Amino acid sequence: MTTNTTGMSVALEEQIMALCKDFMPKFEADIFVMDDATKAACLLFRTCNQEGFIVDLDEVFKLVGYNHRDCALVALTDTFILGEEYIEISASDHDGHNKKTIMMTAECFAGFAAQAQTSQGNLIRRFNFRMHQGIQMLLDEVQTGEADVRDYIK
Repeated sequence: MTTNTTGMSVALEEQIMALCKDFMPKFEADIFVMDDATKAACLLFRTCNQEGFIVDLDEVFKLVGYNHRDCALVALTDTFILGEEYIEISASDHDGHNKKTIMMTAECFAGFAAQAQTSQGNLIRRFNFRMHQGIQMLLDEVQTGEADVRDYIK
């Protein structure tokens, strides 16, 4: 199975992006093509049902639009709860330098990505809104009998 930087299979990522484009106006879908915001959205899909501290800040801060880890760390620590939503793991590298690894829960990462005051954060917020609209449209179709939810589940 071929995987990419988000850890998802390429085929699954392509399916998710097709779904995203279905729920977004044309001008937004064109912007949202395999850039960092797309990778962040795919990472949200991949991790949403996982528990524990599974998302490494060092692997995602650029995906949500931060140029520097320090800026992302300030945004994280100002908003989220240490020990509940993220943890710090201290370790020394082979040169004796201390390094802190910051690990987030999937829910914390979702909030971190959505609250980012960056252009990617803006795209992620719009993506989330469009997905909620799409889910509501699907529910409305099922409730009115226009669609059967089993048609959407493979």
